[in-house]
Amino acid sequence: TVKRVTLLQQKVSQYTVTNASCSYSDGTLEMIVDFTNLSDKKIIAVSASAKINDVFDEQIMSLNMSTDEAIAPGATIKAGSTGSSCWSLSDYDADEQRLMEMDLKTTRVVISVSKIAFADGEVLEF
Repeated sequence: TVKRVTLLQQKVSQYTVTNASCSYSDGTLEMIVDFTNLSDKKIIAVSASAKINDVFDEQIMSLNMSTDEAIAPGATIKAGSTGSSCWSLSDYDADEQRLMEMDLKTTRVVISVSKIAFADGEVLEF
């Protein structure tokens, strides 16, 4: 995992839960992760997830944060609920309802990168 840190930096730049509608939902989760390419090679895809944990570090939900947007060396891209996309939250799902009612300051977001694909064909798995 030390090698991954030197190749790709990830940072949560937005994390909000609101009661705004998203596809007829009861609430909306928006999360954006900034991926910065720290390597000297162009990255063409990143397989990643974001896990939202409660104060006891128990998982509330997991989100796919993968992207196939190219990242030039030194560049940063945004992945997640960018543009008009969002994750719907429903009162019918206990974990989603719980997240809508929680103070987000008591939650912890963990970003996990499992694969990085480079333009030269190299794929690293973690």
